[in-house]
Amino acid sequence: MEESDSQKRGVSVNRIEILEKLRDFAAEGMKNNDPSHDFSHIQRVVSLSLRLADELPRADLFLTEAIALLHDVCDDKLAFYNAADGIEKLLQKLEVPKDEQKFILDGIGSVSFRKQPKQPKDAPIEVQIVQDADRIDAIGAVGVARAFAFSGHKGYPVGTAEPGSTIRHFEEKLLLLYDLLNTEAAKKLAARRAEFLQLFYREFLTEIGEG
Repeated sequence: MEESDSQKRGVSVNRIEILEKLRDFAAEGMKNNDPSHDFSHIQRVVSLSLRLADELPRADLFLTEAIALLHDVCDDKLAFYNAADGIEKLLQKLEVPKDEQKFILDGIGSVSFRKQPKQPKDAPIEVQIVQDADRIDAIGAVGVARAFAFSGHKGYPVGTAEPGSTIRHFEEKLLLLYDLLNTEAAKKLAARRAEFLQLFYREFLTEIGEG
């Protein structure tokens, strides 16, 4: 039987089965979210995380993928935000070692932009990778699409000076993300996306008469 990609990466069959259960849990939890934070976002973050982990071999692939799969399930702005107890119970049911349970739970609580100031510079490499992957998915063309999808879902204005408008969100968060990336591998991967984001932002301001 041909090995899966995960097996080729050195993840045991048992842990692949655990990741499949976590993936099912995340897919169920994200299904009622708006398009900016649906399960396709999770899939992209997982893919980006594993791509970054290829260049950072000291990262534990199982822990990296587990955090990537679950990183948005408990976000308080999303539909399934009260799932923390469910995650802990699932990890226990799947007999994930207790130290790894804690690592995963701490990791998913450390990824978001809002929690960045509280995170130590020496955060575990697995957390740094997932945080970078999540931020990469927030810039570039996909990031632009997600920003406007979220604003449309919330009914926020598009291009005004009001706090909370989509274009102000670029200034308050999206345009800052590239400089907040943790790893050189992420910066290399995100460089083109960051350039596109800047170009879009400048063009948008020009078109609304602010450029």
